[in-house]
Amino acid sequence: GSLPQSSLLKPLFSVNGRTSEHCMYSNTPVLLYLEPERTHDMSGFPRMKLEYVLERKTPQHLQNSLEDCRPCDTEELIRSYCTSDFVFIGEMGRVRNRDEDEKSEVEFKVTRVVRKLGALHFRTNTDIQQQYGKIVVPKKCQVRNGRGIFLITGSVRFGELAKTCSPYLSDWENIANIALREGRMECPLVL
Repeated sequence: GSLPQSSLLKPLFSVNGRTSEHCMYSNTPVLLYLEPERTHDMSGFPRMKLEYVLERKTPQHLQNSLEDCRPCDTEELIRSYCTSDFVFIGEMGRVRNRDEDEKSEVEFKVTRVVRKLGALHFRTNTDIQQQYGKIVVPKKCQVRNGRGIFLITGSVRFGELAKTCSPYLSDWENIANIALREGRMECPLVL
């Protein structure tokens, strides 16, 4: 609401009162998520820390509110496997809806981390050498607990793991093997 009228960015949504996250869009297929945080350093002067995420979106994302809830297609799976901030294999646990920011937390028992950028903040049960983690998805997707082993890909957004794709591991293995045979795999396959 505080942007100049001449700005090319327009507010898409804001979660004022719940978090300080804002989403902006323009006439291009790009969404800019901003999360400002006021901090104080040793000098006592207020400073602003600004985290942002820039996402390229298709026109379908702006027209269909459930676009983020649909399963990834084959090409999206391959791209996500090769370019995501994290890729892990695990079993789904509890799903908890967070009303304060319209997200759902999905717990996972992590059986294998395939790739990660930085720390993923998984909790470890040292008695059984098992890792547990949480990812977030939009609450509107109405995620339910599913049985089986999944491949989870996604990005780190504002300190949380945001899911991009989550096929059953057996489905991913079939897709990846076909992509390897056809020369369409965009990165080395680690399973």
